[in-house]
Amino acid sequence: MRKFFVFILLLTASFMISACGSDSEKNGHANEEAIPDTDKENTNDKSEKETDKAIIRDLGIYVGQIDPHSVEIETNEGPKAFQLNEESSSLIEDLEPNDEVKFHYYVNADNQNILETIEKMNSANNEKEQKKIEETGIYNGQQDPHTIEIETKEGPQAFQLSDQARTEVEQLKEGKEVTFIYYKEGPQLIIETIKQTE
Repeated sequence: MRKFFVFILLLTASFMISACGSDSEKNGHANEEAIPDTDKENTNDKSEKETDKAIIRDLGIYVGQIDPHSVEIETNEGPKAFQLNEESSSLIEDLEPNDEVKFHYYVNADNQNILETIEKMNSANNEKEQKKIEETGIYNGQQDPHTIEIETKEGPQAFQLSDQARTEVEQLKEGKEVTFIYYKEGPQLIIETIKQTE
């Protein structure tokens, strides 16, 4: 009788253990499915976002604003519309039609061109305008059709001539004081205008 009771007890315990095991397997299986699905969705979302955010660099001619949220740029592939984001909205304020621009954009999931940054290509010219220097010196003479020498405070220096300065140099006499405006372009000093001091 005692053996029978122990047998029943063991049988009951094994049923309970197997029942608990199957529940935990079911629960574990459900959890396992839920986690990978979530991860899979997140991975897909990330990969889609990463694909959408592949930045494209390009050059073009700024045509103008189509509406408050988009602009048109003439590219090598023809005119294209670009949607503005918060940053690029402020950057277009300094642009004028026909400005040469370099810009970065990406194509989003709706196949729209989203403009990230845009910059005027001729900004170097603006820097040149700001760095013009006015000086006086003694005109030593012309070295070649494009170059003259002027005795400055730092000693004799060679200057390249702009188109306008080439015509003005014809009026100068060697040994006379001159006033000139020039700018630096790399190692070169380029005179924009020059005149003899009276």
